[in-house]
Amino acid sequence: MKKRNIFILFFVFTGFLLSQPTKLYIARMNSSSPYIYSSDMDGSNQTYFQLSGKTPRSIAIDWNSVPTKIYIGVNEGGNYKIIRCNTDGTDIEDVKTDLSNVPNDIEIDVYNNIIYWDESLYDSCRIFEGPLSNNVKHKLYSINRTNRTIEGLALNVGDNSLWFTIKGSNPSKSFVLKMKASNGGELDTVLNPVNIPRDIEYYDNKYFLTTNDGVAKIYAPTESYSVIVSSETLGYGVAIDHTTNKVYFITEGYKVNRCDFDGDNLEVIEYTGSSIYRLETDYNIVGTPVELVSFNATVVNNSVLLNWQTATEVNNYGFEIQRSVSKEYSEFETIGFVEGAGNSNSPKEYLFSDENPPVGKIQYRLKQIDIDGQFEYSEIVEVEIAAPTKFELLQNYPNPFNPTTTIEYVIASVQRRDAINRISTIGSDGAIQVSLKIYDALGRELATLVNAKQTAGKYSIQFDGLNLPSGVYFYTLRAGNFVQTRKMVLMK
Repeated sequence: MKKRNIFILFFVFTGFLLSQPTKLYIARMNSSSPYIYSSDMDGSNQTYFQLSGKTPRSIAIDWNSVPTKIYIGVNEGGNYKIIRCNTDGTDIEDVKTDLSNVPNDIEIDVYNNIIYWDESLYDSCRIFEGPLSNNVKHKLYSINRTNRTIEGLALNVGDNSLWFTIKGSNPSKSFVLKMKASNGGELDTVLNPVNIPRDIEYYDNKYFLTTNDGVAKIYAPTESYSVIVSSETLGYGVAIDHTTNKVYFITEGYKVNRCDFDGDNLEVIEYTGSSIYRLETDYNIVGTPVELVSFNATVVNNSVLLNWQTATEVNNYGFEIQRSVSKEYSEFETIGFVEGAGNSNSPKEYLFSDENPPVGKIQYRLKQIDIDGQFEYSEIVEVEIAAPTKFELLQNYPNPFNPTTTIEYVIASVQRRDAINRISTIGSDGAIQVSLKIYDALGRELATLVNAKQTAGKYSIQFDGLNLPSGVYFYTLRAGNFVQTRKMVLMK
């Protein structure tokens, strides 16, 4: 198999399915006024609903559900549980009950409908996971130590990791750890010592956490640590707005602050309540929803094989394959469709073959479409198909056939000299008259499949023998001075 012209691109579809956070939700840990606050991202239009008899501590948003659901870790008269409700506080129902303590943090994998939470006691710390649909839970992590609590969880579905913070009595007894979210394996220390860590959130290879140093950032590939906002009066919660590259966090004065990812443009968002503990946005992607990590085009025997791979997918309906052959590459036509995986947090590979590409330079792109009809284009890859150097009529397939078969033929790029010795090209920039006809065994013409001028390239056409009896037939290609005939058998 001959291969050539390999082009590979590595990139991310940053626009795919990325909604924009519109609301900020805050849990007020106060037994006499157990509120869940909400506001616009700038703190305006503040409102709240009350959880009667339930004191909230942790909060998470399932933005993928319809309607959007809030998951809340609560203390209900000494009964510790996770509940969920609509964003206005209606339709409250239990999700996980009989917990040993109120979770300090909750993470939701909206792609796979899994919830993660901690249960920390004076002498032990544990992390659990379970389906959103029932009360089943599985323990992922456990350690028996006094004066240590798990304070924050951060999920990255792209690499199946769950990062978490352990707050000890001093920095040397405090940790940032990570493990596999699916089974709790490959436990590893990211940071120790660390100055009393609290909440932690993930976005785009960056983890943001609140500590006694202030708001800190860990760059995941190198696990490098830096403080972006210095403060000794931070509260517990931290949240991310990925569309504006803002970090939201709570100070001990019960004020919500926000800044850029590098700590610049720090500002205060006033909240009317006190004892606010955790905060969350209504859209936390916990990984890139549709991440295309490679897209390549390879010429194989005058066909073009397109191959691409995704790392994660959410609500991915599929990919339209589009091709442009115009000199300006301004017009793309759709030549095929490949169904997407829908929701996936594991790598997926896709293939598409353009069997009869035109001669010359060709550009391809993908149009990724989500289930709601939103779409985004990939980068463009380009290949070049060399003009054939000889004419050829290929054997039909299948053969024998009933009642349809495919006939392929090749038109070459040829040169000729005119009467005054000028060279001109036929079948490349120009075209040549081509005919393809069907004959019976007696040589009688039955059908004309092609009668047109065609440029150099490989062509394919179907012949339907539905109205013909079984028997031997012939098909003949004429292109300039080239003539070739082959036999085929119709067997009904």
